[in-house]
Amino acid sequence: MVYNLCHLIGQPNIKLQPNDIKYLIILTIVGSYVRLYMLNSPSGPVYQEVYTGKRISKELHVDRHPPYALMLYSLIASIFKAYLNSNVSYISMRFFSAIFGIFLIPVTFFTLKVMKFTRNTAIFGSMLIIFENSIITQSRFLFVDSLVLFLIALTHLFWRLFENYQQFSFKKTWWMYLIATGFTLGALISTNWLGIFTLVWIGVLGSLQLWHFIGDLTITPNVPSLVRYGSKVTIRHFGSSGGYLHSHPHLYPAGSKQQQVTLYLYEDINNDWLITDSGHDSLESSSSILDGSIVRLYHLETDKRLHSHDIRPSLSDTDWQNEVSGYGYKGFVGDNNDLFKIEIDKSRSYTQESKISVRAIQTRFRLIHVSTGCALFSNDINLPAWGYGQIEVTCAKNGIVENSLWYIENNSHDDFPNDTEKVTYRKINFFQKFWELQRSIWKKKFESTNFYASNNHPLSWPFLKRGIRFWTENDKQIYFLGNPLIWWVGLVFIGIYIILKLFNILRDQRGYPKCNDKTRLKYDYLIGTILIGWVFHYLPFCFMKTQFILYNYVPSLYFSILSFCSFWDYITIRFFQKSQTKLLTLFFLKIVISIYFILSPLVYGSIMRKEHCNFIKFLKTWDLDYLSKEKLHLASIFGRRHIGNVEISPKILKNIENIIENSSKPSIRLSVMKMYASLKDSQTIKNKFSTIDTDAYLFGVMPRVYASLYNVINELRTKLGNKWIPETVLDCGIGPGIGALVFQELFSDFIEKVKDILVIEPAYIMRKRAFDIHKGNKSKILSNIPSTLDFKFDFIIANHMILDINTPDHIFCAHIKKLWDKLSSKGGILLLLERGNPMGYEAVARARQMILSGFNYTLKDSESIEIGHVISPCSHDKKCPLYTNGHLFNRKRWCHFSQRLIRPEYLRKIKHSSYNVEDAKYSYCIIRKGICRPNLKELKTNSKEDILFYDSYNWPRLILPPLKKHRHVIMDLCTSNGTIQRLIIPKSQGKIVYRDARKIHWGDLWALGSNF
Repeated sequence: MVYNLCHLIGQPNIKLQPNDIKYLIILTIVGSYVRLYMLNSPSGPVYQEVYTGKRISKELHVDRHPPYALMLYSLIASIFKAYLNSNVSYISMRFFSAIFGIFLIPVTFFTLKVMKFTRNTAIFGSMLIIFENSIITQSRFLFVDSLVLFLIALTHLFWRLFENYQQFSFKKTWWMYLIATGFTLGALISTNWLGIFTLVWIGVLGSLQLWHFIGDLTITPNVPSLVRYGSKVTIRHFGSSGGYLHSHPHLYPAGSKQQQVTLYLYEDINNDWLITDSGHDSLESSSSILDGSIVRLYHLETDKRLHSHDIRPSLSDTDWQNEVSGYGYKGFVGDNNDLFKIEIDKSRSYTQESKISVRAIQTRFRLIHVSTGCALFSNDINLPAWGYGQIEVTCAKNGIVENSLWYIENNSHDDFPNDTEKVTYRKINFFQKFWELQRSIWKKKFESTNFYASNNHPLSWPFLKRGIRFWTENDKQIYFLGNPLIWWVGLVFIGIYIILKLFNILRDQRGYPKCNDKTRLKYDYLIGTILIGWVFHYLPFCFMKTQFILYNYVPSLYFSILSFCSFWDYITIRFFQKSQTKLLTLFFLKIVISIYFILSPLVYGSIMRKEHCNFIKFLKTWDLDYLSKEKLHLASIFGRRHIGNVEISPKILKNIENIIENSSKPSIRLSVMKMYASLKDSQTIKNKFSTIDTDAYLFGVMPRVYASLYNVINELRTKLGNKWIPETVLDCGIGPGIGALVFQELFSDFIEKVKDILVIEPAYIMRKRAFDIHKGNKSKILSNIPSTLDFKFDFIIANHMILDINTPDHIFCAHIKKLWDKLSSKGGILLLLERGNPMGYEAVARARQMILSGFNYTLKDSESIEIGHVISPCSHDKKCPLYTNGHLFNRKRWCHFSQRLIRPEYLRKIKHSSYNVEDAKYSYCIIRKGICRPNLKELKTNSKEDILFYDSYNWPRLILPPLKKHRHVIMDLCTSNGTIQRLIIPKSQGKIVYRDARKIHWGDLWALGSNF
């Protein structure tokens, strides 16, 4: 069998002809130009270049990757003096990455020649590598991925050379290529843990062969051993990634809104703390710190003290954790919440002295908060963008002991003599260092992350549905996107090969004679082994919980290119003459190169006009819209109400997920699906819930309501400006105070000015859930409005609680009037929101008509009472033109709007759906009491903002999705004279008007006017 395989692969005759060398030199020169062109642009860091730069300093750290690539980058940095003293040499560092991208071209050429393909195929494959946009982009910046791809290709080349010498097993050349394969494979695994996929692939190829036929690290320098009061120290966490206790001048978005205290993985000046005692003259004290001592930690850079209090953290909002913050100012002596007790863990401290008093490196201790009894704690939870991806620090009452242990790494004191006893980490041998580093790297590589999350599931990568924004600036951007022809042709070929392979297997099972065509078997073997590499470098990502992004598919893309080249070689030899092959190859390459040039502005970050941006957007999912930087008219911007996708805040999600953990999941899913089915049948949301129904509402319906209210309250805030801050708020809508949650999120910067936020929920189970969701908020959750309440509300939110439209008028009127009477007469605002179906609209329209008529049905149509005005969505206070004689005029046409929301992960799981967005439809009305509609004639200033504010009350609103046709736009508008009119904006109307009409969204105000 070995003899047969050797004949399939062929003799090891791999001598290159002079023409091969000539073409190889030309290809390398072209590839060098493509990769080095505009290498200095942009001048600043791109995407994760800044993180790679931090990691190439000569300091020990734990990264997501093994250190080989970073050691090479560090060598280049030291040679060219890059990343030293903030002197960043992007050219030299990027050039080093680009070199591996250039070397990939000859490696590809040699590989195809070693596999006995024609020169045309070798040139063809090399050209695909040269003009593949994603490979070019990846190789032009300071990423390790360029080196990873080069090592994968080099490993493959050496394996094919080794394979070609099977007839000369155990000879010198055979051993040379086998050792070279192992060497490059080792270098690959030392560069990126994902090289294990390549190792498995080579192992499978080796198994196929058998079927047919095995440094020193720099550590922390010596520091003074004894820690005293007045010592400047850095404190490291023991139980996680070993981060430093850190603070910086940024505030928490919720909770106390005091200065953030975090865990930071790298050395930084913001890691320095001064240990002081509990007295006022602490800075002059220099005694040692014994077990049980009370200390304060003073942050030197910001003049804050480490502080904790009985307030829930912004992220880990649980009863057993308190917030840790930086509090105080220079000269402030502090308060009792700054006091922490040193509790030495004797079992984990090294020496006898370190078990009695605190000593650098040797002592493991806990910091117990004196006032609350909790311990300073961290557990590797990354903060979102407002925390810069750093690790959360809290004060835990019942946390894991290892996660509440700390030790001092750096220690200095002005009074220390030169002969002070020094200490450093215990020496460990090479293998202990090696395994400790690999354990940390593996943990870091595959820990879940929420800072650089991807919007694409790995199953969508081969289809190139969306790229990655690396860098943007004005009308320039660098967008990681492949050459779609190369990606899609490779994917199509893989599908065809799999189908043909299955067909042949079935054919063999039916007893048909096996194919003995040597050429066909050779190509089948080569293509099959390459596609095994594609499988091993792609499919594992589909089953990993860790989030990866599109450029992780590039190694698999390389294998798909090689497999397509194998197929190309086979069909051109078998079915075409040489002249035809050249023409076909040139035609295909012409298309590839044309696409490369079309997409090249995304590779090099060159200036791109709007027309070109729209032209290159082959798929709607390519999010390049932001490149169109032509400004809208100021009035169009002011009238825009579109806010993009809405996502529930992480704090609320965490509280809901805690409820899910204690719920009956099968029953919940069934109840959620039943509730969805009932809503599709245009039924109203019921206001009486069982326990299961309550949880089903929270998990299934609440996200939609949240998104709807977010849009509406955000519009209200935008329209009235920052001057409108209601002091008293009432949320009497159905659900766990969803309106109050949205209000506090949107008004978080002014929440201290709000006196009362009442949430009324009569249902006991729903009220109980509301308590869990509103933890740490300002809301007061009650079963009914207290009779002793002596004030009116500035803002009332009433969602999904208007009675059924079949309710008699006097009962319905009494219900609405009760809400209206609770409003302050000096500008109080009532928000009514219902579902976006005809029934919901009729309920809102009915309530609107009652309020504007003064709850008086004896008035004639021509009469009106000036009791207030409609803020939104109407641009008038007249009768709704779609609601006539108490009924909807046209059942196919009603006033409603839509807001897209990002489905929480738990909702996707409940619905067994991978689709992460859905649209919430709603009808609403916002009415202000006691203040008449603003009139532009009353304006006393001439500022543009004031003019737009007054004038916007009369702008018509788009009540249906616009119809954007060829060279014209059709809009259905509710106008200020109380009518629905259709507006047609042709391209001949003018550039500004037509451009703004093309950009308008459903629900926006139309400010530029035209003929109706």
